[in-house]
Amino acid sequence: MGSTVTLPTWLVVLAGVLALAGLFDRLLNPAVRWYLSRQAERAGWKVEVQADEELTPPQDVAIGCFRVLQEAVTNIIRHSNATRVMVSLLQQDDDLLLLIRDNGIGFEVQKALADATRGQSMGLLGMQERIRFLNGSLSIDSSPGQGSEVRIRVPLS
Repeated sequence: MGSTVTLPTWLVVLAGVLALAGLFDRLLNPAVRWYLSRQAERAGWKVEVQADEELTPPQDVAIGCFRVLQEAVTNIIRHSNATRVMVSLLQQDDDLLLLIRDNGIGFEVQKALADATRGQSMGLLGMQERIRFLNGSLSIDSSPGQGSEVRIRVPLS
């Protein structure tokens, strides 16, 4: 008869972080696909990924964009009631473009940003700061009943 071993939460988190760090040694695309497939399975939505397979951004750009993707997906799971998420990861000229779209309930962007500046939520501000640190731009397009789109452009050099 076998027994069940429960690992401490910190060990599970550490293993996930180490696995993620290993993914960035290769390409950003496998990390994005891996993360999105795991989240889609947990949340029950369909995910579509369009990616330039040869995209190899500098590590700081890859990690920054991945962290913004994580925050955007967390917001989709928590707030959107989406059934479909589309992500594009492309190179256009000397920039990395990351688009994250969902078919959820949408939200009022200006209200969410105002709430964030009052300390009610740090996710959107964190996304903006990460991209600003990389000399990039981030825009969010959404309205109630219309889903959401996060657009990120970051220089690769």
